[in-house]
Parts: sequence; C-alpha cells; structure tokens
Amino acid sequence: MGVTVRPAEEGEAEALKQVRLRALRDSPDAFTQPVVAAEAEPIAVYEERIASTVRGETLNLVAVDESGTFVGLAAGIPWEGRTRVVSVWVDPACRGSGVGAELVERIAAWSIERGIDCQIETAPGNDSALRLYRRLGFEPAPDIDPPDGCDVVLIRRSA
Repeated sequence: MGVTVRPAEEGEAEALKQVRLRALRDSPDAFTQPVVAAEAEPIAVYEERIASTVRGETLNLVAVDESGTFVGLAAGIPWEGRTRVVSVWVDPACRGSGVGAELVERIAAWSIERGIDCQIETAPGNDSALRLYRRLGFEPAPDIDPPDGCDVVLIRRSA
C-alpha cells in the first residue's frame, strides 16, 4: 500500500477532522483531548489549522493512502522557542511501514530548516513511540518541564 505524507490542503478540513477523530478513538491515552471535545469542534478549527500551514506558521501533515483515505497525521507548532511535534497517529493497518517515522521526520526537518530545536513528548510506557523518536535522533530532555501531562520530553537539536 503506497502512502504519501504531505501538508493538509485547503478543502480538506472535514477529512482532517475525521482522521483526528479516528486517532482519538483508537488511541485515547496518547492524546490530551477527549474525543467528545473534538467531535464538538466546529470545522472552522480544522480550516484554521490548514490555513496556518499554508501561511507557514505551523505544519499540519497528513498521510494519505492510494485511495485518498487519510491514514495518519501529525503537526508541528511553535512552542516556547521550539517546534513541538503533536498529534502523531498512524492507522493500525499502516503501522510498522515507516509512515510514523516520515511524519515525525518531516516536522523535525521543517523545524531544523528554521534553525530551532524540535520537541516531542510521549506518555510513560509508550515504548514503541519512544524507540521511534530515539531512532530519529531525539534525546531525553529532563531539564524541560513536560506539557500536557506527558512525562517524557525529547529534543532534537537544530545544530
């Protein structure tokens, strides 16, 4: 199955919301937002996420299979002088195929191109995510307070 990782585009707000809802239902412990809160969000929230990507302020990526179905997502957002990688999720049928690595790597590269460090967090016990992030060059950053209740913060330095 061929999967393409690319920025979300104008006109894809509904598809972006639907893949977000799938992610929250599949992996509720990996996200801080409850699915009921995401269900209640107006489509304008997702339109603004895409517009922010178009303006170059953030990077909202989607993974799209050959049929056009969104099978993954991740975002890079400004955070305390760094880029924070958030909302990383890959459909269970596509896990282990490199899609998650490509999502994270694209955001890290985007951050490093801008000359700033890239931060990612994971919950304790999420060993597969931790292994992936370490393999991609992220190192533990015990000096940084973890946001959103995550206990493990990792940084990929820009230089």
